[in-house]
Amino acid sequence: MPGGVAIWMDDSARPSRQAEALHGAMARGRVPSGALYATPFQSLRWLALHEAWSPARRDGGVQSAYDEVFGVLRDRLGRSPWTLVSLGCGGGQKEEQFLRSCAEPPRVALVADISPGLALASHDRVSPWCKTHAGVIDLEASPGPAPWCETLLGDEGVQRVVFFLGMLPNMDHGHAGRVLRAWTRPGDWVVASANLASAAECAAGLPNVLPQYDNKETRAWLSGFLEWQGIGMDRLDWVFGSEPVAAGSGAMARVTADVVLRSGVSVSVPGHEPVSWEAGCRVRLFHSLRMSMDAAAGFGADAGLVGVHDASDAAGQEGVLLLRR
Repeated sequence: MPGGVAIWMDDSARPSRQAEALHGAMARGRVPSGALYATPFQSLRWLALHEAWSPARRDGGVQSAYDEVFGVLRDRLGRSPWTLVSLGCGGGQKEEQFLRSCAEPPRVALVADISPGLALASHDRVSPWCKTHAGVIDLEASPGPAPWCETLLGDEGVQRVVFFLGMLPNMDHGHAGRVLRAWTRPGDWVVASANLASAAECAAGLPNVLPQYDNKETRAWLSGFLEWQGIGMDRLDWVFGSEPVAAGSGAMARVTADVVLRSGVSVSVPGHEPVSWEAGCRVRLFHSLRMSMDAAAGFGADAGLVGVHDASDAAGQEGVLLLRR
């Protein structure tokens, strides 16, 4: 019989809820991050951008940072039973990297993303090591696991390893902390990543970071949403920049990707009233947060997690944190 993969669809990812969130964001002149990943075509464009510009793919030093943190986690786990949860799993490359080196595979894994295509790509990489479930979850709308997630993971007394990679740049940190507290129990582990920049770089407007976003691959990815709304590239101007962000500790700054419309357009979501974007309207398509390692460590503490180990690449582009509940 032909094979296949069953995808668990969370209530947060129902079309009606996604349409409501999208309409509300467009009314504020913004595009929710989930809309940039949700369709198969968008997930393929994002993967192309990731391969072309992600420090994790271009810099061997970033791989070394992950290897260092994975080694500490692997030693702590030993041969004790554990389960894997990957939130915002993307293509599953890091999960596969970790599983290749583990003495004991997880009893079960749940890989979840807002994009069904990315959840399936991650499932393909993780499933050779253990029974793996793919889920579609909008963590912005549903920070905690639904009952079906807990049922699939089972084993209340087994420690859980939660991967939270690539999420901090695009998610409000207060909400990210709520997500991690909801998905972990005392004794569970969290591996989180942060896009880094020094305090001086943040103050200067991230000049060395902007080329990673102001490029044709990013435009191709972001333009998918505009094309869906019937907005041609001849009707807008791209504006990439940065803005400072207040931080409790360390330093933070945000890369921004906006478009300014040359003429007015009407955008819409089925079942909702159209939204008018007038000529000269500036629409925020995407943002990505950069932070110092001190700020990243401060996030872990604010989330109620204990820092166990951290590492970064020599260029200071990406940080990897091992945290424990």
